[in-house]
Order: sequence, then structure tokens, then C-alpha cells
Amino acid sequence: KGLFVFTMATHGVSDQGTDYLLATDTVAAKMVRTSLSVSEVFDDVSKAGAPRRLVILDACRERLTEDTRSVATPGMSTGFAEAIAKADGQAVLSGTTLGGYSYDDRTRSNGVFTAALLDGLRGGTPGNAQGFITVGSLAEFAERRVLAWVRANRRDHADKSRGIGKKIDGPLEGLPLAVNPEQAREREAAEEKRREREVRVEAAVQKL
Repeated sequence: KGLFVFTMATHGVSDQGTDYLLATDTVAAKMVRTSLSVSEVFDDVSKAGAPRRLVILDACRERLTEDTRSVATPGMSTGFAEAIAKADGQAVLSGTTLGGYSYDDRTRSNGVFTAALLDGLRGGTPGNAQGFITVGSLAEFAERRVLAWVRANRRDHADKSRGIGKKIDGPLEGLPLAVNPEQAREREAAEEKRREREVRVEAAVQKL
């Protein structure tokens, strides 16, 4: 009855309208046969049995190296976007939207989208009234961070990469994923002050 989390950071390829995710043992000469079908991945996740499921995909990535920077590689395909749209009963966050790209950030040694999620979970995302970082607030933080990176580093893609992909079933919008550490410290400090006041009041009453 808990939370099932599936994350994958890789490259995506398309073949005859079907999209695939490359694995560590994918063979270049047999790429389709040795990769994972996106639709099958979502089918497997839906069978996980958990009432709450979170899928994070940092795929369809364009490497920012000198030899590929100017190559016109395709962005997220229609099939990939449709597979996400059909995923019911779960929250799906992906590194880009239809036609866009998920980028590598060489200074961070990570995907831009993945780095944004990590920063958000570590305290970049504001917590709610209880101090919890939720699926919805994390998605908003990651989108702002990714868009800012695109504007600063790939202005030529501003009309293609328009943020992250989000498909969140209503109840999962407020699903807590982490505690904002700064807010947690503030709440602990406030609670400590409250306890100290109670002790002082009790001591004063006893003197009376």
C-alpha cells in the first residue's frame, strides 16, 4: 500500500512508430531488439500493484558534445508522448514535451531534468503548510529550472523545448515526496520555543 517509484535516465529511439528506451546492454546493431519498448515499460509499471506510482523519465536526450551539437536529431516523438498520456493511475514526469529534448549538463555531469529534480528534493522546492515537497510542487520547480537552463544554454531550442512533461492524476498532485529541510528546521525551532514557554508557565504556576 505504499509508493512505487520507477526512474530511468537514458536515450530514446523510434522505429516504425514505436518508441524504445536504450538499456546498458543494448546492442547498436540490434538496437530495437535489445531495447525496452516504452509502452511495455508503462504496462509493467501499471501492474506493480501499488496504489501510488511515480514514473520519472529523463530520455530523448541530445548530447551537447562538439560533434553532435549541430546535428538535427528528432525530439520527443508522438508515440512517446502518447504512451505517457495513456499511463493512468500514476504520476509521470518526463524531461521534455512533444518535439522537445532532454539535455545533458556537462557542468553537473547529469541530465538537466534529473539535476533539477535532485535540487528540488534537497530543498529547492518550497514545502506546503506541513513542510512537504509534493509531486506537484516538485514538477513546477523542475519546469522552471529546465526552462531557465534552455534559455541560458540553448536559446535556439526555446520554441522546441517548452518545459517538462507532466501527467499527474489528481490525488497524486499533493503526494509528499520529501520534507523541505529549511522548513523542517524552522518548525523544530518553533516547537522547541513552544515547549520552553510551557515549561516557564508551569514553573510560574507552581510558584504561585
